[in-house]
Amino acid sequence: MRLCLLLAALVAGCGDDLRTAAAPSADAGARAADGGVIRADAADETLAIAGSAPADGDIGVPRLASPWVTFTADLDATSVHTGSVQLWWLDGPLQRVHGSLSYDSDSRTITFRPHEALARNGRFELRLAGICGANGQMLDANIRFHTLINPFVGDRNFDDEGTMVGHTESDTDALGRVIRWRTYRGADDTDMTSWSEYEYDRSGHITESTLYTDPGDDTEWFTEDDVVVSAVQLGYDGDYVVQQDRYSADGTRVGVDRWDRDSQGRVTLSVRFTGPGVDGVWFTTDDRAEDPRGWTYDPDGRVLARYRVARGDDLLWGTEDDLISGEVTVREYRSDGLHLRTVGFRSPGLDGEWLTGDDEIGGHVTTDYADGPARMREVGYGTRGLDGAWFTEDDGISTYDAYTNAAKNLATVEWDETRAGGDGIWYTGDDYPQHVYESTYAETGALQELRNLNQGADGVWWNDDDYVDQVLRYDPSR
Repeated sequence: MRLCLLLAALVAGCGDDLRTAAAPSADAGARAADGGVIRADAADETLAIAGSAPADGDIGVPRLASPWVTFTADLDATSVHTGSVQLWWLDGPLQRVHGSLSYDSDSRTITFRPHEALARNGRFELRLAGICGANGQMLDANIRFHTLINPFVGDRNFDDEGTMVGHTESDTDALGRVIRWRTYRGADDTDMTSWSEYEYDRSGHITESTLYTDPGDDTEWFTEDDVVVSAVQLGYDGDYVVQQDRYSADGTRVGVDRWDRDSQGRVTLSVRFTGPGVDGVWFTTDDRAEDPRGWTYDPDGRVLARYRVARGDDLLWGTEDDLISGEVTVREYRSDGLHLRTVGFRSPGLDGEWLTGDDEIGGHVTTDYADGPARMREVGYGTRGLDGAWFTEDDGISTYDAYTNAAKNLATVEWDETRAGGDGIWYTGDDYPQHVYESTYAETGALQELRNLNQGADGVWWNDDDYVDQVLRYDPSR
């Protein structure tokens, strides 16, 4: 936000600050039959948005969309840059989406092309800050849209003979939200083993889920005597979940998950509490805590560091005297905004302070790209090789994930390679994958199926006993 304000101030000299996204006049920017633009005198044209795709408030936007905006007046092309045109993903950690940017002066159109497919069921905002018209006018505007929900609708599980041994199905409401899960043995719907139901608030947030595993005395499912096994209730601050309470069958609270967030909705601390402590009272300082984690972010909203947290003397979580206690990872990014590597540190070094220059590296995961933003693999390195230096060619590989991609890094095949194979050399045909996944997509980029492959009883890949052990199905239509 401070960056946008600064940019607006820097370009204020281009003319009056209209700060408007008003609808264009009927004749402004009208298109000729041959596809050209009928232009009035530049000094008389009011700078506004003539049209955009997605439009503000659109829902069901394809994951492969490249947002564009057309204007009612010519732009000063020098005002169109990565500071004045930004796409942000508003869910989870408020995060900037990186991509390439272009301006076509003939059509007066700015186009933003994301490097990677947009997230499913995500809220996005295209931010224009300090766009200048050729006549000196300035415009700020925000365009919000929501991508396809692309809901997960069920899975099918198979044995090595290809027989379906179980499956799940979902029921959705008119908005595409899952309101019920049903789990079955075998291939048909006669032997149901459990079901879950989900409730939502008026904003569309899940507020409660309940799991049932027995139909009760009447032996009929979906009746009032179905036996509850567990329930979860979620609490929100605005759009963001901040607490999840877990309950047992008798309604006793058995756990609490907590997320502290900053003013932009980004998680700064998460803690899972597994019991009320010695005093038996929840939400006191002796509650049993598990895996407390802290986060910091870079100016683009991406995770910069993640680490384990210890409480300070006040025995409270999420206060100023909290300390970094270990398991520190730091993420680094390429100049185009894509992930470069994540570095794990195993000690704070001689100075005893974490996140200083002498922290001792324990390993790193680096993303390799085949061409430009095209992801090829993510490689885990566990040793620094004979030269004793990290981030050099002889760092020792411990595992890697390789990808075959469709458009914008949508993985059609993913191999989780864990051994270099008989030749002892990585990136050769006999590398051993622990898991293999195959995905198919609709033209919109919506996921259709995800298939998990199994190497069969002989433990060897790519022979006759390999089989698909699970198929996860998604609805690409909404």
